[in-house]
Amino acid sequence: LETAHAIAQKLGSRVWMRWTAAPLAMARLRTSDAAGAALVLDDATRLGGAQRVEGPVDSPSLTLGERQLWLARAELALHDERPSDALAIADARLAAEGAANPDSRLGVPRLALLRADALIALQRYGDAADALDAARDQATDQGAHPMLWRIDAASGHLHRVQRQRLEARRCFDRARAVATELAAAVPDEELRAR
Repeated sequence: LETAHAIAQKLGSRVWMRWTAAPLAMARLRTSDAAGAALVLDDATRLGGAQRVEGPVDSPSLTLGERQLWLARAELALHDERPSDALAIADARLAAEGAANPDSRLGVPRLALLRADALIALQRYGDAADALDAARDQATDQGAHPMLWRIDAASGHLHRVQRQRLEARRCFDRARAVATELAAAVPDEELRAR
């Protein structure tokens, strides 16, 4: 991602800068480099001066790259313990996605999961459970199996913080079963074990 993003910058390609900046920022975030993630997102937004890459968060006409940048910003806000900011981004994007496509089955499970994580951080557990149910339904309808283990793990976390240990265990077991199923499809034995 670092190499791809550097090439995109060298080319001056706004499209490729968007496509590489968001996953690079999320990768940095997942490796505990929040400052690096913020820097990548800020650089992608600047794009050579005053021009902005991202449109308004609630615009239904954002490109896929711009949507990914907003999702990365929401994940960064959640990481930085600003769940209200993450929730505001998620709600605005969900409203825009809903306006563009009223069929809720075709929603964005990753966005619904992010919304649920923000609601859990805000201790709005009932709303978080609803968001997780929506994320699970969307991921199931779309065949997005890699998202299911994350949704089940978040559901387990939600039940755990509410001291519902038995239900939490069920969710964690479901998450492990999905992860095991996904890992079984990886041909390299060492990678599969990891």
